Amino acid sequence: MENKELRLVGGLISGRLEVFYSGRWGTVCDDGFDTNDAKVACRHLGFESKRATVIASSNVPDGSGQIWLDNINCAGTDRTLFECSHNGWGSHNCNHGEDVGVSCNGGLRLVGGVASGRLEVFYNGRWGTVCDDYFDTDDAKVTCRHLGFVTEGATVIASSNV
Repeated sequence: MENKELRLVGGLISGRLEVFYSGRWGTVCDDGFDTNDAKVACRHLGFESKRATVIASSNVPDGSGQIWLDNINCAGTDRTLFECSHNGWGSHNCNHGEDVGVSCNGGLRLVGGVASGRLEVFYNGRWGTVCDDYFDTDDAKVTCRHLGFVTEGATVIASSNV
């Protein structure tokens, strides 16, 4: 049995989707990749899947090397991405400008750290920052909960330090 794994590159719970197959990591093409596929990928990675979103390839740093999967088609109820239909391992018509990304947290991410950093939100196909005006500890707690972290000890980092 071939060892197959999944990872997100570029973030803890969002980033470029990559697959480990036949002894090496490779990317996933965005052709036909939709919310059902993103939900399955997040579930496969052990994350909550109901807020899963697809990050368009134009907002994902290009990968390199092997492109493993293209035209993935999940029902949305599949347990792993490898249960979904696709063109076959390594069979694709893509380039790395079409590498897909997934956000398993409904479009929030922290930039510059794993559990701290600049807060960004994915909206209308783009990542953007969140202004610090009136952003307080209660907002930090909600954000941490949304990202899947414990909220005890959540604090706001001054914008001059991010």
